Amino acid sequence: MSSDDSFPPEWQDDQRMTVLFAAFRDKSLNPHSWNKKMNFWMNLITDRCKKNNSCVVSLDDLPTQFERKGKTPKCLDLVVQEMTRLKRLRNISDIEASSAGWLSWGYNVMKKPVSWSLSLLGGSKAKTEKLFYIPDLLQDKCKKLLRRHYDTVEYESTDNLIELSKLKDKYHDLFTQDFDVVLRQLEVDKKIIIAQTSDNDTLVKFCKQSDKSVETIQDSDLNVYRILKVQKDLEKQVEILSEKCDRYTEEARLLVKQGKKTKAIHSLRKKRAIEKSIDQKTNSLDILHTMTLKIQEAANNEMVIKAYESGVSALKAAGKDIDINKVDNVMDNIQELLGDQEEINQTLSRGEVTMGDTTMADLESELENMLLEDKPITEIDDSISSTTADLTLPSVPRFSPTGYAAASSSSIVPGS
Repeated sequence: MSSDDSFPPEWQDDQRMTVLFAAFRDKSLNPHSWNKKMNFWMNLITDRCKKNNSCVVSLDDLPTQFERKGKTPKCLDLVVQEMTRLKRLRNISDIEASSAGWLSWGYNVMKKPVSWSLSLLGGSKAKTEKLFYIPDLLQDKCKKLLRRHYDTVEYESTDNLIELSKLKDKYHDLFTQDFDVVLRQLEVDKKIIIAQTSDNDTLVKFCKQSDKSVETIQDSDLNVYRILKVQKDLEKQVEILSEKCDRYTEEARLLVKQGKKTKAIHSLRKKRAIEKSIDQKTNSLDILHTMTLKIQEAANNEMVIKAYESGVSALKAAGKDIDINKVDNVMDNIQELLGDQEEINQTLSRGEVTMGDTTMADLESELENMLLEDKPITEIDDSISSTTADLTLPSVPRFSPTGYAAASSSSIVPGS
């Protein structure tokens, strides 16, 4: 039974829910009411799948998803039919059928493709025929898984191949019961390949992020996978042996304290034997790490070379229509225009540009006179005073003009 608080407000209305839980009446009697009821259930089924973090709908479990006060809806069969007709709901067998033309594509070095409809989805054929999926929600899940995977890819040459079980553990939060369906859809879309090796390891190879479809699984992919698998196995062995080495060290220390020297020496011998084994495995790990690094560098070098080639092609394409003579002519025109501009600048810097019969100096003089006419008399007087202050005037006489006249007359001889 589901929680009432996860349903729309109508869920609390007993009278309204009685109508919605009842079987559909003939659509022709009331088309508006029929469509409204149908939209209610189609939207509710989609919303429930979102809240359950799943894109899969089981016809067997669907009625119990909407149990209310001990009752289940009587109209869901028709809702499923309508959603299927509108392609808002599709049978899982449709995914299997859509891959009929290329199911074996990409398995040239593998033992066998994975059988999906029964082995991964689980159950009998009759059970899988009652499983449906919501296409929009399935595509959203596919995009999320691809985005999460590509966010973790550091080297495409080594990081796009992963064991199925590890992939499921890595992204378990994305899925409930629809993990297999999402992978199957990605395989149909040629974004991944899923197959089993001769050692019965189920592998998933992802499409490179820059490619439209995944490449076939090659021997080189399997070789890289084996190297990485051995690395992880050795790392686990070294971790276990290191713990044993620590235990023998503590054991020898305890035996020495107890005076059991012979047993202590025996523990130390075991410790040293384990240390030699650890050294050997560590050396092997170093070699494998180096090999992995070289593989990754080789892939990066190939990518860089391709980028260089693309750059050379782009440069050639960009310069193929350029004529060197045309370039020389353009540069000559530029130099000529720059020379003309320099002459104009020099003429302007002289400060006297002729405008017909009038010079710039004449215009500036007239403008100055106009400014003087507009000034008040006091300002003009001040201007004159400041101007005459700079002039050289004769010395002030030591006597008044009348005294000078009297002195002059007394020096005149009578009758002269």
